[in-house]
Parts: sequence; structure tokens; C-alpha cells
Amino acid sequence: MNMQRNIKIEHILDTMSRIVLFIIVLVALDRTLGMVLDSQYQKIFSGPGRYNFIKANRYDCLVMGSSTSTCYYEEILSEELGKTVLNVGLDGSALIYSRCLLDLIIHYHVKPGIIIYNIDLFEMSKSAWNGNYYSMIEQFRPFYGKSEYIDHALQKGKPFEFLKYALHTYKYNDLPLSIIQKRIKGGTAYKRDRSPTDEMSLPIDQKTVDDKFSDELDLDERKIMLYRDLIEVCKREDIKLVFVESPIYYPDRRMTQRDIELECIIRNLARESGVPFISITQDTHPVFKDHKLFKDVLHLNDGGSIVFSKIVSIEMRKKGII
Repeated sequence: MNMQRNIKIEHILDTMSRIVLFIIVLVALDRTLGMVLDSQYQKIFSGPGRYNFIKANRYDCLVMGSSTSTCYYEEILSEELGKTVLNVGLDGSALIYSRCLLDLIIHYHVKPGIIIYNIDLFEMSKSAWNGNYYSMIEQFRPFYGKSEYIDHALQKGKPFEFLKYALHTYKYNDLPLSIIQKRIKGGTAYKRDRSPTDEMSLPIDQKTVDDKFSDELDLDERKIMLYRDLIEVCKREDIKLVFVESPIYYPDRRMTQRDIELECIIRNLARESGVPFISITQDTHPVFKDHKLFKDVLHLNDGGSIVFSKIVSIEMRKKGII
């Protein structure tokens, strides 16, 4: 009996030692591969490495927002305003993405004097990005551990999400191929793409009308809180924040009642916080009633972006923002 017991104990100890050895090897491989990926990631400055460029360069003015911010042309704004301008907007990104980007910029001591935040009224609804409040937040995975705010956003309010980051490679789990491609190409400097030259065709299809121009006001209060937080951080960091509403092509060539109400919320928030608000819409600037300036109902095309960027510059000078 003793011999059988000893054999069982030896077997258990052997199994445990194998498990421990496997864990040690796994941890070592994870840390080694994580260090290699981190080293290579730090050497790319476009695509997924855009943040390396952003955190290493200081600009007088940054433009933030989602895909609608494509219409801010850096070269036009720079020339007209006499400021260095970088557009750091990202397609498909929610408001919290911009708030995290601001935290990253502050963390690396490259904060600008001015931030232009593009107001996308559609983004204020609960259904924006298919209801994904954290849309595109995963882009900040390589910076987990650098900022408490970014860490919290990456965890998305899930109690055990932080455990994933115990694996060093988790931060890069979908980036190795992109890193390799950028390293082969030389990791060129980040620059926001221009708007497409396509012109929107009429009439607007019914599905687009139903999806984008609903009469239902499904305001996401969390986003209003984020706007307030964005304002507070900019004030604390002595950054001049400017809200600019870019034009939308409305089917009736005038704002819907829903969007009038949403714009009113932003306007009141800006007024009570002392934030300049520039509204550039079909109502305020009839030039944007021309569908040929749009790629689709939410996005200006290249010609529209040129017109828009010049108007933004004029309005900023009028308000004495520069």
C-alpha cells in the first residue's frame, strides 16, 4: 500500500512539476515575444503605429473626431491660421476614443494649444456604432499600463478584463502582420488621408433615410458626461477647446427636428462651459445644400472638404480663437 501511495505521490509531483515548467516556459515566451513586438511596434509611425508619431510630435492644433473629421485639411488650416495642425481623427471611433487620445497626448507631454473637436450629432445616440460605446478603443492596447484612464477604458467596465493584459502579447494579438508590413515599408510618418473625390448621387435611398434621419431622440447621457469631462480636462491643461459641427446632407436640405434638439444640447453645453461652438451646416452655410460636395449624407468629399476647411479657418478667426 505504501509503495502504491508513493507511486501516486511521485506521479502527482511529476505532473505538477510538468505543469509548473510549462507555465514558466509559457511566461518566458510571452515576455520575450511581447518585448520583440513592443520593440518593433515602437519603430512604426503610421497605421496602427500612428500613436508613436502623435506622442513624439507637438502641434499647435489637433483635430479630433471620427470619420466625419476627414474634411479638416491640415494644409489649408495651417496656411490660413498660421498654426501647425495635425488631424488625429479615426474612422469609426467613438467619443471615448478621443478622450483616451487626449490622455495619451497629455501623458507624453505633447499637448497642443488648441483642440478642434468635430461634433457628429449622430454619434450622440445610443445606437451609434451599432451601440458600441467603446468603438475603436482596442487601438490603444499597446499602451495599456501607461495611463489609468486608458486602462479603465480598455477594460470596458468588465471586472476581470484586466487579466487579459497579464499576457504581454495580448496587447499585440491582432497587430503582428500590420507591424511586419509597416516595418517592410519603412514605417512612414502618419498623415490623415484626404476625403474621396466621389460625389453623392440622388435621390437618397430610403434605408439611409431611416438609419440616419430617424425622428427618435435616443440620447446617450454617458456621452454628455464625456463631453463635460473633455471640457474639464482641456481647461485643467490650459488647452483651448473648440467644438465645430461639420455639415450633413439632409434629405429635405434642412436639419431634422431630432438634430436641432441634439445641436441645442451641444450649444448649451458649450455656452455654459465657455467653449466656442462653430456650427457649419446647410442652415448656416447654404453652399452645403449642393450634393456634389458630399461623398454620402454624413461625409464631405474632397471638393467639399476644401470649402469646409476654408470656412472653418474664417470662422475661427472671426471668433478670435487664434
